[in-house]
Amino acid sequence: MLKREFSLILQRMKGRNLETKSFDLNSKTAFAQNPNGLGANSEFDMLKVGNRNTINQQKYNFSQIQLEIAFNSYDSFKSFFEILSWGDYKAKLVYKIPLNNQLETFTRDVVINSVPKSEKIKGYLASTIIMTPLSFWYKDTNNTINLVAEETEYISIQEGKSELARTLIFNVSNKGSKFEVSYSGNYSKSKYFALKNLDSSDLNNLNRLYYSSEDGDAYINVQNSYGTIKKDLLNSTYFDVQNSNTPFIQIPAYDFGWLRFTSDVAATVIYTIREYYIAV
Repeated sequence: MLKREFSLILQRMKGRNLETKSFDLNSKTAFAQNPNGLGANSEFDMLKVGNRNTINQQKYNFSQIQLEIAFNSYDSFKSFFEILSWGDYKAKLVYKIPLNNQLETFTRDVVINSVPKSEKIKGYLASTIIMTPLSFWYKDTNNTINLVAEETEYISIQEGKSELARTLIFNVSNKGSKFEVSYSGNYSKSKYFALKNLDSSDLNNLNRLYYSSEDGDAYINVQNSYGTIKKDLLNSTYFDVQNSNTPFIQIPAYDFGWLRFTSDVAATVIYTIREYYIAV
C-alpha cells in the first residue's frame, strides 16, 4: 500500500555555485507525521452592486506549515539540525502523495522558522518544525529534445489542471548564434522569445544557456558545468520579444497549445514545464 512521504532539500550558494543536500523524513531515523497548513487561505475584495456583494479580487495567503518529526535518537535530531543550519534554513519541502496507484511528487519552497527542542514521547524524540511557504505547491514535467539545425520542434502542451499559470525552465547546448522559443495557446496570444547574435565562444562544450520564467526567480544566463554563471544575458541586447514586454514565457491557466524550439545549429534542450497548485 502506497503511503505519503516527506523529505527536505536544502540548498545554498558557495561563491557562485549552488550546493544541495537532502534529508529523508520517511525513514527509521526520522519520520514526519501530523502535517498542518498544507493548503492556502483566500482573501476576497468585495464590491457592492445594488443589494448584493460580488467578488472584485481574490488573493491567496500562505499558512504556516507545521510538521511533527519523530527521531529515533539525539544523533538523528542533531544531524537534522546541522543540515538545516548548513542550508541557511531555506529548503524545498517534497511531498509524495498516492494518486492513481502511484506516488506523485509535489514541491514547495519554504523557509524554516523554528525547530523546537525535542521531547521524548514513547521512546522517540518528537519535534514540530514550523515553516513559512515561499511558493505554491508545484509539480515538474521534465523532457529532453534534440533539435536539428534550422528546423522547429513542436511540443504539445495539454490543458492545465490548476488555475495558476505554468512556468517554463530550460537549458540548451546551443553553439550557434540564434535560438528561439515561442508558445501559441488556444485562449491566449502567441508569445515569442529569441536570442540572437550570441557569441559562440560563450556557449562552448562546457557552457549552456539557462532560462527560467519563474516569478521572483526569472533569469537568462550562461552557466558552466559547475553551475557558475559565466554571463548574465537578462539586460543584454541579445534577445527579442513579440506580443509582450517581457522575455519570460508563462503558459496561462487552463490553456493548451504548442511550444516551439528552433536553433540555427543542432542542439539539445532540457526543459521543464512547472505547474502550480493552491493545495494538494
